[in-house]
Amino acid sequence: MRSSSLIIQKLDVFIRKYYLNRLIRGVLFGSGIILASGLVLFLLEYLGNFGIIGRTIFFWGLLLLTLFVAIRFMLWPLLQWGRISRGLTYEQASQLVGQHFPEIRDRLLNTLQLQEQLQGLHASDADVSLLEASITERTAALQPFSFQQAVHFRESLRYVRYTLPPVLIFILIGSLRPDIVQEPAQRILAHRQDFIPEPPFRFELVTSPLEVPAASPFTVVFQVEGSSLPKVVFLEENDNRFRMEPLSQNQFAHTFPMVRTPIDFKCSAAGITSLTHTLNVLSVPTLLSLNITTTSPAYTRKGVEEWNDIGNLKIPEGTIVEWRVDCKDTESLRLQFGEESIDFEGPVASVFKHQQRFTRSTPYWLIPENDEVNTVDSLRYLIQVIPDLPPSIRLKESVDSLARSNRRFSGEIRDDYGFSRLRLAYRWSAISEQNSPEIADMSHARSIGEVTYVELEKPENAADRFYYEWDLLELGIQEGDALEYWFEVWDNDEVNGAKMARSSTLTFTPPTTQEQRKERDDASQSIQSKMERAREDASLLREEVESLSRQLREDDELDWKDKRAIEEFMKRQESLQKQLDQLKNDNEQKDERSNEFSPEEERMLEKQEQLQELMEQVMSDELKEIYEEMQRLMDEMDPDALEDIQEQLESMAVDQESLEKELDRALEQFKQLEYEVKMEEALEDLENLAAQQDELAEDTRNELEPNDSLKARQDSLNQAFEELKKELDELDKSNQDLENPNPTMDRSEENNSIEEKMATSSEKINQDKNKKAAENQEKAADEMQQMAEQMKAMMQEQGEEALEEDMDALRALLENI
Repeated sequence: MRSSSLIIQKLDVFIRKYYLNRLIRGVLFGSGIILASGLVLFLLEYLGNFGIIGRTIFFWGLLLLTLFVAIRFMLWPLLQWGRISRGLTYEQASQLVGQHFPEIRDRLLNTLQLQEQLQGLHASDADVSLLEASITERTAALQPFSFQQAVHFRESLRYVRYTLPPVLIFILIGSLRPDIVQEPAQRILAHRQDFIPEPPFRFELVTSPLEVPAASPFTVVFQVEGSSLPKVVFLEENDNRFRMEPLSQNQFAHTFPMVRTPIDFKCSAAGITSLTHTLNVLSVPTLLSLNITTTSPAYTRKGVEEWNDIGNLKIPEGTIVEWRVDCKDTESLRLQFGEESIDFEGPVASVFKHQQRFTRSTPYWLIPENDEVNTVDSLRYLIQVIPDLPPSIRLKESVDSLARSNRRFSGEIRDDYGFSRLRLAYRWSAISEQNSPEIADMSHARSIGEVTYVELEKPENAADRFYYEWDLLELGIQEGDALEYWFEVWDNDEVNGAKMARSSTLTFTPPTTQEQRKERDDASQSIQSKMERAREDASLLREEVESLSRQLREDDELDWKDKRAIEEFMKRQESLQKQLDQLKNDNEQKDERSNEFSPEEERMLEKQEQLQELMEQVMSDELKEIYEEMQRLMDEMDPDALEDIQEQLESMAVDQESLEKELDRALEQFKQLEYEVKMEEALEDLENLAAQQDELAEDTRNELEPNDSLKARQDSLNQAFEELKKELDELDKSNQDLENPNPTMDRSEENNSIEEKMATSSEKINQDKNKKAAENQEKAADEMQQMAEQMKAMMQEQGEEALEEDMDALRALLENI
């Protein structure tokens, strides 16, 4: 049974494929018949323009033909393919298969017949084993054959020749003249309706939509289509008739200027009229008034400002701008910033409002809108934001020539709107070791680079000046320190935060000890030279006044030569007085500058004051009065004043001699003071040298540095001691030039001992005998310290004695003066 069932299944597949092939043929063939028939009928109707009867025949004929073809060639094969309608029997199917496979034609048919016999024998309960074996054998022989191959779909493609031509014709007509098919098809479908023949041309309105904003021009365009086109077309509006402007052979236009109300119009030509059209008027959104209120940030002091019908603004950064716009026929108002769009609030009584804060410049557009007109000409404005610029500062520093540590500053600051802060800033770029604790305590700066601030009074105006005086000595600045300082000013920008401007950085470094000494020595040398020159001038004036006095005693009256000689004398006397005043000022400045960073001991200060007092009293008040009286007599030129002039000259001769002596005294005291100052400096250098030698001895003993470095340091100290010895020798020579030389000690033995030990130290270090070297270094340091103490004690003892003598002598001299 299984073998016979397999044959039946293969035949069923063949039958379904067979009817599917028949269906494809029917669709291709039937479609071609229907399309060709429809094309013929459409062409007949297009050419003949038949009436109702003719079009009714065409309609029903085409409909019946379509039904027949669809049933006969499409529906019937479809029903047979779906086994809904009876189709081929298995014997008929086997014959069709046998036509394709001739070698199995008889075997396939015999197998089907044997299967029918087998079914009959089963009903009679006969022995069928032999028959089943035969069927099985035949089925196995038919197994390799595919019955579906007996159906050829390719042969069905030949029926495309019935469908393709009408399809191509339809496509060609549809692309070139679709009206040849469309219009006849419409008339055949509506076969019970009368159709009036079309005119030779018709009007089509090209312009759409027929809407125009109020008070705007509008152009309508008509297109004429047909077989015969007119050359002149008119537009009719109410009782008016206008000739339309031809745009092309079949297009005509007319423009309505300033349309304010709806317009009904139509066009006509050669008795043919178009439909009546209506041009509708749209309400245009309109801006009636523009009011802007600007509220600037409080710190700008500009307050609130109003602008009427002005859209371009120039405002400070951070200003709040509020628009109030009165509109007509406007449902919404947009504020456009580039791609960003913001809707106004409202309207409330036709007024729209919006406010916004601006920090940058931007153009903007006001765009009114309503439901009828969405786009109108927008109004473009510009908001120019003025940024708050940083402040500026210009600083000028002046230095007192007498007090270099006293700094005076004058500054000019400017800003857009004002300032919030002004301060002085400074920091130490270098701090000497001996001064570090003191500076940290006085200036609150604990380390190099740490900035300290001094708040100053806040400026009140946008353009202002400030003044500040600063005494750097209050910071405890000394030799070896370095200070950087500048001024900082902040504006009052509340929008972006206060911005700071900084002045140029200034620096101050106290002069070194050597620089101070050189400056004082130069000043002292200059003062001494001026004093000597003044002494010489005073001597010459004394001789001159004595000569004048003798000459006048010999004359009976005052002639022009005498007058001229006296005038020349008075000029030279006045010049001498100016020299003495300048000497006093120079000496005072020298003392102040030398004591600014290195104050002298009290004893030396007292001597400086004594010398300054002596120089102030050199030109006595009595001598000044004599000069003034002499000048008065010369101005009057009274011939009877000869005796008075002689008397004044004799008095001047006496006082001039006293002046000369006082200058000698002042010069001697000046030299003595300079000697003592330099001697104290030399002793200070000697003590410092002893301290350095002692420190080197400690480093040598502990071998904290390589011997090369220790040797170099020792050689440097040797050289320093040699220079100090020469300096002391020079001081001894200066001492011998004094009228009353100071007692000095013989230092030759101490110098030789110290030099020997220092030289030995260098040799021992060179021989890597550091302990021996350290011993000699310590001894040299001790001997230097002892020599300094001996010289200092001798100098102090001599100074006390000399001070008492000087005070007594000074009192006596002042009383004489």
